[in-house]
Amino acid sequence: EPDDDSGFGQPEPQPARTPDGAPVRPVNTEELFDVQQQSDFFLSLGQHDQAIAVLREHIATSPGTSALAYLDLLRIFHSLGRKEDYARLAEEFERAFNADVPAFENFNETGKGLEHYRSTLARIESQWPAPGTLALIEELIFRKPGAHEDEAFDLAAYQELLLLYSVAKEVIDPNSAPPAPVTPTMPTPKATMT
Repeated sequence: EPDDDSGFGQPEPQPARTPDGAPVRPVNTEELFDVQQQSDFFLSLGQHDQAIAVLREHIATSPGTSALAYLDLLRIFHSLGRKEDYARLAEEFERAFNADVPAFENFNETGKGLEHYRSTLARIESQWPAPGTLALIEELIFRKPGAHEDEAFDLAAYQELLLLYSVAKEVIDPNSAPPAPVTPTMPTPKATMT
């Protein structure tokens, strides 16, 4: 009988699936980078509706794989004060991805970082740098149907998980995709003056 050397007796992660059960299409990082650049260009010109349209179109054509596009769009809606659009998009994001989006009023409070999820880090470390690491991180990124809310990551940890996935992809399977774009930064909590 072969030894289980995963360290935690965890079953081999299954390929990630969208909330409707379809297999997840890997993110085309080059395509996403182009979309983010187009959106940033429109924002720099003050053409917010065009930036929103570019991101929405990408999300519509790449459902379940565009976490970074969702995060960019949430940031734009917040900066424009569009609470209803923000709330609808946050709900849509939370159905597809394994993260909790802060309420509009608490947008700058992205929560705990990945270091606060010790068992998750231990699972990733136990597999690193084996090819199964990518499937494990994908499993963590996408919401599982029927998952309880307390299983979701705070947004700060989720963004770190996305970054870790990009690093893992380049380290474990460097020929699979071009380098990923830099993860957009959500606002950092503002320090209070005393």
